[in-house]
Amino acid sequence: MCLGLLREEHLKKSRASLGRPIYYAGAKTGRDGIGGAAFASRELKEEKAEDRPAVQVGDPFLGKLLMEATLEAIEKDLVEGVQDMGAAGLTSSLAELAHKSGLGVELHLDLVPTREEGMGPEELLLSESQERMVLVPKEGKEKALEEVFRRWGLDCVPVARTIPERVFRVLFRGEVVAEVPTEALAEAPTYVRVGREDPEVRRLRETPIPPLKADPQEVLKKLLASPNLASREAVYERYDHQVDPHRPPPRQGGRRRPLDQGTRLGIAAKVDQNPRYSRLSPRLGAMHALAEACRNVSVVGAKPLAYTDGLNLGSPETPELPRARRDHRRAQGGQRGPGRPRGLGKRLPLQRERGEAHPPTAMVGVVGVLEVDKRAEMGFRRPGEVLLLLGEERGELGASEVLYLLTGEEFGHPPRLDLGREKAVQEAIRDLIQRGLTRTAHDVAEGGLLLALAEMAFPYGVGATVEVREGGLEALFGEAPSRILFTVEKARLQEATLLLEERGLPYRVLGETGGKSLTVLIPGGVLEWSLEELLSAWKAPLREVLDG
Repeated sequence: MCLGLLREEHLKKSRASLGRPIYYAGAKTGRDGIGGAAFASRELKEEKAEDRPAVQVGDPFLGKLLMEATLEAIEKDLVEGVQDMGAAGLTSSLAELAHKSGLGVELHLDLVPTREEGMGPEELLLSESQERMVLVPKEGKEKALEEVFRRWGLDCVPVARTIPERVFRVLFRGEVVAEVPTEALAEAPTYVRVGREDPEVRRLRETPIPPLKADPQEVLKKLLASPNLASREAVYERYDHQVDPHRPPPRQGGRRRPLDQGTRLGIAAKVDQNPRYSRLSPRLGAMHALAEACRNVSVVGAKPLAYTDGLNLGSPETPELPRARRDHRRAQGGQRGPGRPRGLGKRLPLQRERGEAHPPTAMVGVVGVLEVDKRAEMGFRRPGEVLLLLGEERGELGASEVLYLLTGEEFGHPPRLDLGREKAVQEAIRDLIQRGLTRTAHDVAEGGLLLALAEMAFPYGVGATVEVREGGLEALFGEAPSRILFTVEKARLQEATLLLEERGLPYRVLGETGGKSLTVLIPGGVLEWSLEELLSAWKAPLREVLDG
């Protein structure tokens, strides 16, 4: 997910007025990426030579030039409309721009800058060569627009014009070679496919969880070292921090930084998914992805405002698979609980792995806004603070990390999700942060309660002593949504708990921060780890792989 900042007055949409020229700007058109959009919707069974032209060839340097030139044109107020050239190239970008404007467009392919000889109409229309843009200049500012792009060394030529008839008309060598209603190109077709659940997926989901015997003392260290939960520090520290000194935090809440020197507002962003949940229950997995991404934004004090999705799916022509996309849309559009953020999405190529369809995995990215002076971090900052759990203490083992760790299999029903409870929990933690009652908060997600406690101890090297009253692995490592750990100063504990009681939310005081170990009192015994041994287990795996 890529985020950008702009001033509202600089916002330019994909719009054009009647009779305006439409400029092609950027790199020249080649034969790379032809049919890329259709290619991305095909089922990939193996690499084929005939598929290679469908893959675009990017040029990062040209891309940077195009972005700078486009931003300069916008800042100088030279354009009334801007549209990037993505899937289906000129066809989709021009059709979308015209359709959004309630107009048609007439395109002259002979004017399109090319870098290959003899390109025909279909190739020119469907090429997805990268680093290209279409712009609509303001009246009288055409030459100024051309000059901006000339100074950046890029083509900027008029290739089309808006027309009153709502059609996409294409001319090549003086002849009309295509004419299609813009609505037919810009509006998605509506149809319903027959879908049925794969019996194997149902069998796995309904498989009962067997009795599990394991030593929690060892399980926590193994979970911390597992591929899904281990530290990514060995990866991101290789990035040149001289380029961007905003080092990412361990896991939670994405990046947080001030929006502008003139405001105390900031942004928080998070991308989330759980392929295991999505495989065993596609609709529920999509709901969890959105809920957890919103939760991670909320625990730093930000209000979720917008989301984007990326759907990894198998072929909708296979009856066992199309339900995933439909259920994901229903989950996001019909039952959004954490605040109904607005969104848009992308579809990723259909894939087959080892002869099996890619599991229907929903990825969700969420963006929120917060006051930078009123925010929380995930780490225990100081000893002597009271540690509370907002939400239920006991989790579930179905589709969990610990179940996979102990059995090597993915099965069981993913945790249930109450969107009303989720919304209330996120509103409560944001309120606690806004009132200054907590400056430390972290959601309980994959790996369960003990995993989250360990992660909170890592940033500042401050441990904790807690009591878990329920027995079994479900209480220690079980997973469930709508759970957040946070700390409060002792003097303000009553104020914080009263807020939760007024909202009717379950909570429990777990213990207190302090020391250099994580100590957990459980029914019939005590578990204890030094922070050093837990941190070593968490950091070592990826470093060993990358450093050899």
